[in-house]
Amino acid sequence: MRRIKKALSSLILICILCPCISLLVHAASAELFFSDPSTTVGAEVEVKVKLTSSSELASLDATLTYDADMLRFISGDDATGGSGTITLAGVGEGTSIDFVLNFQALKEGTANIEVSQSSGTDSAGSELDITNGSSAVTIGPGDPSLIQPEDGSEGRKRCGGWPAGRSGRSTVYRYERFLGCSDPAGLQQRRDDL
Repeated sequence: MRRIKKALSSLILICILCPCISLLVHAASAELFFSDPSTTVGAEVEVKVKLTSSSELASLDATLTYDADMLRFISGDDATGGSGTITLAGVGEGTSIDFVLNFQALKEGTANIEVSQSSGTDSAGSELDITNGSSAVTIGPGDPSLIQPEDGSEGRKRCGGWPAGRSGRSTVYRYERFLGCSDPAGLQQRRDDL
């Protein structure tokens, strides 16, 4: 009889504790993957970023860092930033959220893009437990003259050095082709009033 009471007490205790165990909420896991592209100095390169999970995803907010001496951020899907930091803010309707980031390669070497902070939610509103990846962009020799300044203006100087001479009222056309001229055709026009 004693054994039956002990077994019955244990069974009742297990039945009471089982609902408590199921009340624990486990965060859905997710992984943030990056592509590892190769490029050359002066060229643009595309880095693909993908958040995947077995759960339906709702959102991702992440902050990325990169070496601003080696890469210049140009644009990205649901991304803003520059000067070494990018913020991603995306929403999803499936088990993945995709981003494409565009950079210009500034010098040879390997540039790393890393996650400094990330958070997200699944479709039930639960926080995601995100495993962060990183990207290694390999940059080989290229054409540094293709590098554009960060403000978007042309990275070349205006042609100059017009001689100061007047010989009458005329339009003077001067044809110069030399490195550093912002006139793409290499042509300069100046109107002299003489």
